[in-house]
Amino acid sequence: MIIGHNKEKEYLKNIIEKYERGAFMLVGPEGIGKFHTIKTILKDFKDENEIILLDSEEKIIKLSTAHLIQNLLSYDTKNKRFIVLNDAHKLNKEAQNSLLKIVEEIKAKALLFFVTHRQFKIYPTIRSRMQKINFKLVPNEEIYEYLKNQNLKEDTIKLLLEIFPGQIGKIINVLQNKEKFNLVSKIYFGKDIFEKLLLVDKIEENMDLDEFLKYLIYFERNRLLKGDKSSVYRIKFLEGLYQDSDYFLNKNLQISNLIITLYG
Repeated sequence: MIIGHNKEKEYLKNIIEKYERGAFMLVGPEGIGKFHTIKTILKDFKDENEIILLDSEEKIIKLSTAHLIQNLLSYDTKNKRFIVLNDAHKLNKEAQNSLLKIVEEIKAKALLFFVTHRQFKIYPTIRSRMQKINFKLVPNEEIYEYLKNQNLKEDTIKLLLEIFPGQIGKIINVLQNKEKFNLVSKIYFGKDIFEKLLLVDKIEENMDLDEFLKYLIYFERNRLLKGDKSSVYRIKFLEGLYQDSDYFLNKNLQISNLIITLYG
């Protein structure tokens, strides 16, 4: 099921049906359903074509992935091949350099789709060789109707729309991971520091540190939009931790210190 993006959906279907080769970039805000949209559309074409979906939780997409894409674009199959790379902005310099020529001259009967909310991180020489398909935030009215049909409480719907306005992808992810969202909510909205610290072990068991930090950043951005300027400091602090999270050996200690520093 695709929520919103009706024009983009029809445009993509037309490309998939009529183009034999080409490179395209799906751009727009984070968490609005770009990757979900192209994945869902391609399901209708999987019986007659080859579909390769590349999606990684890693912070960097390395040269090996670029080489895989090069290989997939270098030879024909009986039918068309569709290659989708999610979060294409995570390609490192070596990976982007290796893709420059192949993106310009796709010889196989294949369509390449980059999905990104940070197109500025992709080389201009690559961007200029890809046809852009712009996605916008999904109207909250459409998201509200969807959430009502999921039998959610009004206060839950209100909170989700406040924190993730127009970001249906983020909201669906939350609904699929309610326990994680509830844990972060207790840390963020709770009043008792000792009760918060008792949740540290549960957070460590159920969430990656990166995921925990990203949730907190979303909460802080919502508070900032409501006029709380102190959120700027907390967002910068959390983003700094996110960038360095790969180097933390003791996640439990890091989460405890974070809670005491920002939410004690």
